[in-house]
Order: sequence, then structure tokens, then C-alpha cells
Amino acid sequence: MAAPANVGGDIGKRGTGNGHFEPAGQSVVVRPRPFVADPQLHALAHASGWSFPSGHASASAALVIIMLMYIWRWHRRPATRTLAAIIGVLYLATIVWTRVYLHVHFASDVLAGVLEGVAVAIIAREIMRGLQQRYRRHLMHGGVGGPAG
Repeated sequence: MAAPANVGGDIGKRGTGNGHFEPAGQSVVVRPRPFVADPQLHALAHASGWSFPSGHASASAALVIIMLMYIWRWHRRPATRTLAAIIGVLYLATIVWTRVYLHVHFASDVLAGVLEGVAVAIIAREIMRGLQQRYRRHLMHGGVGGPAG
């Protein structure tokens, strides 16, 4: 018996971890891609599977949000923050626009992907905050071996 072709493919595909959510969303909303739904459209890029949500938009949004969170934390200069925000928004807008332009996603697909990516970034931030607090408490209580002495 052969294994499915994409076993683990979405899990390790993106560093943000949002590949875990994409297959679930795509199995709930089963929508064909625009070039399949309308035979007069021709896809300008290869795409397979269902259309909703856009994995590219999701991964890009998560990446941009996480990067901006770290830049806001570590860089205090307004010029650095503004430049990072502009570059991030332009990058995300380019990804979102090209997915629709290439006829591989509907606008609602990329919007849902962006919302999913933002949610994943926020969840990742909260998990990291919890781990950091736990690590700080651990260090306050003497670390691995307990209090010296």
C-alpha cells in the first residue's frame, strides 16, 4: 500500500508552523481554483489542490507579523520600524495580488489566508511568552540542579 503523496509536506514546508492548519481549512471549504471553476481562465502558474485558504498568503502574513513583532521589540528608532512595516506590507501585498492575478486563488482565499497567518503569528507569540515566563521562573528557583550549596 502506497503512502499518500503529501505525507508531512505541509508540516515542514513553512517555518511559521501554519502548515498544520492549512489542510484542515482546505477540507472544510472545498472550493476549486478559479481556473477550474471558470474554464475561460488560464492559470499562469502551477497550482493543485483546493483553493481555500491560500497557503502562500497565510505563510507570508505570519512571516511579516512575526518579523514586525521582533523589530518592534528590539528596534526603538521610528525610522527602522516604519521602513520594516512598509517593506512587510509591500511584500505581503505583492504575494496576495499575484495569487489572484495568476488565477490560482479567489480574493476571499487570500483574505482568509492572511487572517489565518495573523492568527498563527499571535498564537506563536503567546506560546513564546509563556515559555519565556516559565524559563525565567525556572532560573529564579536555581535552574536544573536546584539551589547551589
